Amino acid sequence: MAFDENTVIKAPIHDTNELYTDAELASDYAVTYDKTTGIATITAKNLRYHKNGAGAMGYWIGIGAAIPAETTYEDIMYAWDGGTLASAGMAAADFFVFYRDDVEYLGAYVNVAKVTNYRQLSLSFDAGVTRYEYYLNVRNVELSSTVVPDTLSGSWATAYIGTLPASVQTKFAGMQAVERITIDPEGTRPLLSKEVELIQRSR
Repeated sequence: MAFDENTVIKAPIHDTNELYTDAELASDYAVTYDKTTGIATITAKNLRYHKNGAGAMGYWIGIGAAIPAETTYEDIMYAWDGGTLASAGMAAADFFVFYRDDVEYLGAYVNVAKVTNYRQLSLSFDAGVTRYEYYLNVRNVELSSTVVPDTLSGSWATAYIGTLPASVQTKFAGMQAVERITIDPEGTRPLLSKEVELIQRSR
C-alpha cells in the first residue's frame, strides 16, 4: 500500500446522546500523519465527554485509516497495543471522502482520558498477511473542563447514586429521562468536580 499524507486523516466524531452537535464536540480538531514513523498526531481543544456509536461514554477522538482499493472487507483485521490481530467485523467502510477520489476509511477511536501519551494500532487489509502499524499520539488533545450531563441510566451515574445516603437517593425516584445528573465521569483526571446537579429539560 502506498502511504502519503492522506493515508491517515481525522475521523468524524459524533455524540449519540445528541447533547452536542458534531461541531461542538471539539475545536481545532486535526490529524497530521508522518508516513516514515507511522505517528498520527491528533490535536484538539475542548474535547467534550460524549457517547460514541457503541454506547460508551468517554472523551472519544480518532483517526481514519485509508483502506486500499480492492480490499475485501472481511479480510480487514486490527489489534491494539501489539496484540493479536482479530477480525474488524466490517461489511462496509466506516466513512469515505468525496473530494479524495472517494477513498474509503476505517475509523479507529480512543478515549483520551484513558490514554497517557499514545496507543498503537495494528491493521491488516489482507487477512493478516501484511501488518501495518499506526501510533495515535494524543498528547496534544485538551479535554473540556465543563461538567457534562448524562442520563441517570448511565452505569457510572447509577453507581455513584448508590453511594449516597438513602434519604438523598429518594430524591431521584421517578425522574424522567429528560432530567439529567452531572458527576465526575472518569475519576482518572482532576477535571470535573464530583458534584450532583439536576437539570430540568423542556418537554
